Amino acid sequence: MYKKLQDELLGALIGLARATEGTSPTKEIYQTIIQGLTKYNAIDISDDEVRDLIQDVRSKKKLLVAECSKCQAPCGRNDEYDMQNMWNAKEDIRSLKISVLEKIHRIAIWVCYAGEAGANEKINNTLCEALFMIGYAENPEMLLPTIKNIDEISEDRYGF
Repeated sequence: MYKKLQDELLGALIGLARATEGTSPTKEIYQTIIQGLTKYNAIDISDDEVRDLIQDVRSKKKLLVAECSKCQAPCGRNDEYDMQNMWNAKEDIRSLKISVLEKIHRIAIWVCYAGEAGANEKINNTLCEALFMIGYAENPEMLLPTIKNIDEISEDRYGF
């Protein structure tokens, strides 16, 4: 998969995670987020499969925040994230965001392996929070509470 598609998928996932805030996401929404997290860097996935996944993420976001597409004064709250902002960030924040991304990727894989995709509210919320913070945090201190939540889930549920 080309890096451009990988970044597009991650940016779309961040937009979907942003859209979950203040709404009532379904288990299917969380399953889409978890599926995207497991597949964003898979080596055995075709470009067409990634494009299909991106479209699925976007369609789930439209269902979740249907009124946003009709808004006359868009606020940008649910916009997709431009991953170039992360890649071009200062070294300390970029490194932390990459670490967060790697950790939630691992959690998503374990959740899928255990057959629990979308079933655990705390995990769902933490994954969405982590994606949101990848697209929002501008300094390391903003990421620390999220990293703590991720580490607690990892230790409690999966032993890593």
